[in-house]
Amino acid sequence: RGRLDGSLVVDPGTVVKLTGARIELGQGTQLLAEGTESKPIIFTSVLDDRFGAGGTFDTNNDRTATSQGATPARGNWSGIYASPGANISLDNSVVAFGGGVSLLEGGQSRGFAALELQQATARVTNSRFEN
Repeated sequence: RGRLDGSLVVDPGTVVKLTGARIELGQGTQLLAEGTESKPIIFTSVLDDRFGAGGTFDTNNDRTATSQGATPARGNWSGIYASPGANISLDNSVVAFGGGVSLLEGGQSRGFAALELQQATARVTNSRFEN
């Protein structure tokens, strides 16, 4: 098997918050997001105040908890897209509020699934897709 072009390894306990964007894996790349039971890896909306660090999870600075302020919703960010030949491993991960629209090259846009595989391989265990 040939050498992979690039890899992204996400450490356990990492929280990734997005809005109107996607994580896109090119051909031959890989995403390894392998958390633990006590330190899952979170991919969610910037409006999701449930997760974060530093004493405040209010990443959108609306000074309210998610239940009181701007509420995250399905489609706040596009999701994880894997091109042909890419590889994804999700373990003890949460993917929340994905499945939205983002821009493509040339100024066009389209909707994506929270996890979209186009002739790519994936291993998803002990993980949850929500909202």
